[in-house]
Amino acid sequence: MIGLQSLHIKPSLLRTIGQIETFNGLWNGLDDHTTGLNLLGDVAAHGAQLKSLMEPLKNRELTLDILLALHKTFCPGEDSGALKNAETNLDITHNGQHIGTLETAAPEDVPALITKLLGWTNEALLDEAYHPLLIIAVFTAIFLQISPFQNGNLKLARFLIVLLMLKAGYRYAAFASLDDAFDDHAQQFFDTLAAHQASIEEGKPDWQPWLACFFSILAQHYDLLALQINSGIQTKAVADMPALSIALIDVLQKHKRATMKFLIDETKGRRSTIKLRMGELVDAGLVIRHGAGRGVWYSLI
Repeated sequence: MIGLQSLHIKPSLLRTIGQIETFNGLWNGLDDHTTGLNLLGDVAAHGAQLKSLMEPLKNRELTLDILLALHKTFCPGEDSGALKNAETNLDITHNGQHIGTLETAAPEDVPALITKLLGWTNEALLDEAYHPLLIIAVFTAIFLQISPFQNGNLKLARFLIVLLMLKAGYRYAAFASLDDAFDDHAQQFFDTLAAHQASIEEGKPDWQPWLACFFSILAQHYDLLALQINSGIQTKAVADMPALSIALIDVLQKHKRATMKFLIDETKGRRSTIKLRMGELVDAGLVIRHGAGRGVWYSLI
């Protein structure tokens, strides 16, 4: 069902994974050491609320009972909280326009297929043979191709992506909606899922197009937060910040990256004081330190 034996990770995909990992580290710095998440305003409150909702599930295996309970909570209706009992397809739309329809698993096959998928996902996340984001990408594709419920499968899939990301340590995931990213990739989303489904039917699973699409969605997801944080830095009240710190941020905003020597030349400050202020900005989650020793350089998040 999974077909990952011949999976080849392309350099472009590795770059995206690296960018996501870097951003996650920066986010965790904001979350751990400062009130930096306040830069996100209402988004921070929304994310904290969603994160607290998922917290009880974060350290539990994903089971069919949990899946049924989540469907009942997030997809209320006559058929909520129960596996589908009739044939159903997955319709992909964008701005009210129909993009395409995917055939999904027959009702009689769903219990065995979804149980197998959940078991593989739990085991794979513990085994760590694959990067957790790859596991989540694979889970999402197969979950949607099964579409275990009569309705709400795509909505539940977006929630499960965030939940699995939190389980894997991506704490930023709850603070931005995946809805816009999925909508913006609607055509590619349909095309790559359909192509992957066809490759499975041919007995030659090809994950590459789907993985490219899924990681483009994840990249847009974290880009949204990065833009909001940068905007927060630019508009944040700095009256209580040392003048030199403000000057250092200004240099980084203008030049994007800077070495210690460049910061000294631009601000005319003392090396020891600049080093202290840059350390404070790094600890506050506002600046990134790259490299080590004489090769150190800085940039804004």
